[in-house]
Amino acid sequence: MIDLIKAKQFYKEYIENYDPENPKIALKIAHIFRTAEKARKIAINLNLSEEDIKLAKLIGMLHDIGRFEQLKRYNTYNDRESINHGELGAKILFKDKLIENFIDDRQFDRIIYLAVINHNRDSIENGLNQRELLHCKIVRDADKWDIFYVDTNESNDALWGISNPIFDKEITPEIFDGYMKTGRIDYSKRKVKEDAFITELAHVFDIYFDYTLENIVAEKYLDSLKNRYKYNNQKLKEQLDIAYNKAYQYINERLQNKE
Repeated sequence: MIDLIKAKQFYKEYIENYDPENPKIALKIAHIFRTAEKARKIAINLNLSEEDIKLAKLIGMLHDIGRFEQLKRYNTYNDRESINHGELGAKILFKDKLIENFIDDRQFDRIIYLAVINHNRDSIENGLNQRELLHCKIVRDADKWDIFYVDTNESNDALWGISNPIFDKEITPEIFDGYMKTGRIDYSKRKVKEDAFITELAHVFDIYFDYTLENIVAEKYLDSLKNRYKYNNQKLKEQLDIAYNKAYQYINERLQNKE
C-alpha cells in the first residue's frame, strides 16, 4: 500500500534538516512537489491503475531527494562540479534505508530505485522490464516539464545566483553542433553559462509522452524562455534563433503526426 499522506509528512520533516528558508532549498522543495503532481497527471493520462498512479506521484516526490544533501555538501546543484544527484538520491533512499520512512511495502523498491537513479541520466539504462521502464519515463517527463516551469518562473537570483546575468558569449560549438545534429547534448562539453539555453531546448527532444509535450506547448514555456533575457552577443542571438526554430519544428511535426 502506498500512503502518500505519510510520505509527504515525512518529507516535510526531512526537509527541515536543510533550512527550507534558503531560496535554493525552497526552489527544490517546490519543484519536487510540482513534479510529483505532474507525474500523477501523466499516469492518469496513460490510464494506469490507481496503484501505479500513486507510485508515479511518490517517485516524482523522491526523484530529487539527493539535491538537499548535494547543496549541503558542495553548495551547488551542478553535478559536474559535485556529485550525480540521482545516484546520491538512490544511495540515501536505499543504502541508507531512508525509503523505509516513505513507504512500508518493499515490493516497489526496485522500481523506485531505478526511476530515481535514471531520472537525470542521458538515457534510461537497458534491461528494465515494462513497468520499470514506464515509471522511469514518467518521472523523466514530469521532471523536464517542471524544469521548464522553473526556468521561466523562478528569479534570476535563484537560477543564476545574480539578479542581472549578462549573456555575452557564444554557445560552445560542440554543444550547439550536437544539438543541431541530434537534438541531444554532451553535458561534459558545457563550458559557458549560455550553454544552459541549449540544455533546456534539448529537453524537448527527450520527452516520451505527447501529453507532456502538449502541456509544455500549452503553457508557452519555449516562448517565455526565448523572450525572457537580453543577449549581448549577435552570434548568440543567431544561434538561439536557429536552435529555437529546430525545437518548434520538431514539436509541430510530432504533434501533427499524432493527429
